[in-house]
Amino acid sequence: MTIERRIVIGLEDIKAIIFECNSCLSRVGTTPQVGKHMHIPKGCPQCGAKWSLLDPIKYGDHDITPYANFVTSIERMRSFTKETTDAVGFTILLEFQEPKLP
Repeated sequence: MTIERRIVIGLEDIKAIIFECNSCLSRVGTTPQVGKHMHIPKGCPQCGAKWSLLDPIKYGDHDITPYANFVTSIERMRSFTKETTDAVGFTILLEFQEPKLP
């Protein structure tokens, strides 16, 4: 018999979005807060490596990349009230496998 454990979280459970540099593996995080705009750093604060956000998509009056869209979407969805979530009829949950310990 196989036993699997998974972790399921809601958007309100996200404590931070962390960006890890591919060059030096240092990390920088941003905390989603209602009414505060999160941004993706233009580069690594540790080693200075430039981070490219790929080609932006025209979105309204400004350009937005899929990465910025992801961060902004989390920010917007977290600002919804319970009434809005009830009206939509579903809640978004994210599922992760439990990390394997060495």
